[in-house]
Amino acid sequence: MARHSRLGLHVLVASLLISGCGSSPSSGTASSPHPSPATSVSSASLLAYTARGTDFGAGWTDTPSANGTDLTIDNGGHPCHQPYPSDSLRQAKNDVTILNPSDPSKVANDVVYYRDHGAEQALTDIRRVVNACSSYTQVNAEGGTISIDVHLSEASSSSLGDDRIAVDYRLTLGSYTIYSVVFSVRVGQYVTTAHTVSGDPAKAGRLAGLAAAASTTRLKTAPAA
Repeated sequence: MARHSRLGLHVLVASLLISGCGSSPSSGTASSPHPSPATSVSSASLLAYTARGTDFGAGWTDTPSANGTDLTIDNGGHPCHQPYPSDSLRQAKNDVTILNPSDPSKVANDVVYYRDHGAEQALTDIRRVVNACSSYTQVNAEGGTISIDVHLSEASSSSLGDDRIAVDYRLTLGSYTIYSVVFSVRVGQYVTTAHTVSGDPAKAGRLAGLAAAASTTRLKTAPAA
């Protein structure tokens, strides 16, 4: 396969990962990216509840994302680019990107706090869109057409949090295929979402499960309001 096609797919995958979490990795390194749990909710305080590099083992490091607190609505990472009405109910948000220099897989995790029962609506929005969207296409920056298949993952039947939904993506450009899993878990009025990208579908699912489980455990100590 031509090199430009492989790079084009990698750009799209990075775009999906970033649009799902809202921003790219920060160019700086925070000395203490995970504050101690606070008694009130703010975007900054949510970093206490995200997944961390140490949750994945040696070599993985997490970095707060640039503009991770941005609440601008962007449908680019949603299946079929459909809107989630619950996005307007987000009160606070933050996210991290988790990478390993010796592993091409990528992980990102965002935590969102909602008002007015928006967390429950968020998972309802995802289910509604996925049930109506099984495949779609997207054109990358190089003009290549990416075929994207979407379906609910078996991980949706796990017992994490108060509610959960996992979505599997298969992205194909020519003869090259890559996999992504987006695993969202509700804990009270919070939703933590793990986004993974890998050339191995099983690994994409495993990494998403690790991130979602770690963040869910931390969110159990988060303030109710």
